[in-house]
Amino acid sequence: MPVGFRCIVFAVLLAVLAGGTVGAQASKTRVRYVTVDGQRYLVLEDVAAYYGMRFSHTPPGKGVILQSRYSRLDFALESRESTLNSVGVHLGLPVRSWRGGAVISDIDFQLTLDPILRNQCLTQGSVRRVMIDPGHGGKDPGTRGDQLKQEEKAVMLALAKQLQAELVRRGYEVALTRNSDQTLDLSRRPALAAQWRADVFVSLHANYAGTASVRGIETFRLTPKGGLSSYGNNPNSVTRPGNACDRRNTRLAYEVQKALVAATGAPDRGVRQANFQVLREATCPAILVETGFMSNSQDERALGSAAYRTKIAGGIADGIDRYRQALANQP
Repeated sequence: MPVGFRCIVFAVLLAVLAGGTVGAQASKTRVRYVTVDGQRYLVLEDVAAYYGMRFSHTPPGKGVILQSRYSRLDFALESRESTLNSVGVHLGLPVRSWRGGAVISDIDFQLTLDPILRNQCLTQGSVRRVMIDPGHGGKDPGTRGDQLKQEEKAVMLALAKQLQAELVRRGYEVALTRNSDQTLDLSRRPALAAQWRADVFVSLHANYAGTASVRGIETFRLTPKGGLSSYGNNPNSVTRPGNACDRRNTRLAYEVQKALVAATGAPDRGVRQANFQVLREATCPAILVETGFMSNSQDERALGSAAYRTKIAGGIADGIDRYRQALANQP
C-alpha cells in the first residue's frame, strides 16, 4: 500500500455522499473509502458498481476503465488526466493506485464525475439569459498572433458578436460585457453578469504558448475548494463565490468543450480548472473558453476566419443547449 494511505473504512453509502440516488442498484451500493494525506478517496471499483459499469485495467496496468453500454471513463493512475465519454477532463487530485485497484478523490467524484454522469445531482433551473465576455479590450490587447499579428481583443469581440447572434436565434436573451474596444476591469465583468441576472457567464479568450506546435481548445471552470488548479500544485483552500456553482460549472464546461471539439475538429485540450478572477467572482455558472492558440499559425488563421468563428459560436451554443437540457431532464 503506498505511503500516506490510512484509515480504511467500509460500508459508505454512496447515494448519501452524492446527495441523491440513481436507482435501486445504486442505493444498495456500498463504497469503500480511504484517507490519503487528509483527503477522502473512493474506491473506483465500487464507484463503477454504483453507476452500473464494469471496472478493468488498461494494459500494462497504467490506468483503469469504467465502462457501460452508454459511457466509458478512462483514468490514468497517479495522474490527474482522464477522458470522460471522449472528452478530456483534468481532475483536481490524482487518481491513486490502491490494493491492485484505484481510488478517486471524493472532491472529484462529487464535483467532477457525478455532475457529468448524473443530472439528478444538478440544481434544477432555467437557462434563459447568457452573458458573453469578450476577453481583454481597450488598453489591454491580450495576446497577439505571431504570423498575422491579430490582437486577441479584436478577434474575441468579433466572436462574441457571432455567438450573440447565434444564441439569440435559438431564443436566448444575450448581453455582452463590452460591445466595443473598451477597457474593462476583470471584477466588472462578473459584476455585470450578476446585475443583469445572467443564468450563464461565458468568457472568450485566445491562448498563447511558448511552443508554436501547441494548438487546440480548452474550457476552464473554477477550481473547487480542496482541488488543484490545472497549472498549480497547491490545493485551493478558499471558498470563492463561484464555488457555489461547482457542479453546474463542471457540467457547463464539459458540454461546451465536447460540442466545441465536435463543431470545429480542433484538438481537445480538455476541461481544465483555474482560479481566474472572472470565474471565482461569478455568481452564476461560469466558464472561460480558450478558443485556440495565437502562437500557432493554424489556430491563428482559423480564428481570423469568420467561417471558423461561426463554427465556434455554434459549438458553444450547442453546449449551452445541452447544459440547459441537463438541468431540465431530472426526475
